[in-house]
Amino acid sequence: MKERRQYIRISKFLEVTYRIADGFLRSGSRSIDVSGRGIRLPTFQRLEPRTILELEIRLLESRKSIVATGEVAWLREKRGKQFPYEIGIKFIKIAPIDCEILNNFCKRFEENLTDIGQID
Repeated sequence: MKERRQYIRISKFLEVTYRIADGFLRSGSRSIDVSGRGIRLPTFQRLEPRTILELEIRLLESRKSIVATGEVAWLREKRGKQFPYEIGIKFIKIAPIDCEILNNFCKRFEENLTDIGQID
């Protein structure tokens, strides 16, 4: 079966700060996975699909932050978990250079896992 994704998605904890686009309150989370097209986060807050978020994603190894606007694509409830919700966010606005930095970060991470034999 052919892989549908154009972008490499990696399972990596990255610090993320987000806020609803029209709001003032900032919240923090750590990514579950990330790609050049989107990010998955656990949250305390129930954020419905189509909610627009302003995001800052910190790439710790490079000390670089990526700024993007994203749209909640889906929401899952996680009963009995520390964070009761999990959301998938699709980037709808990201500077081309930030998208390239994020894609290169994902590629390097995947290559490192391949080099140490954790993935084929």
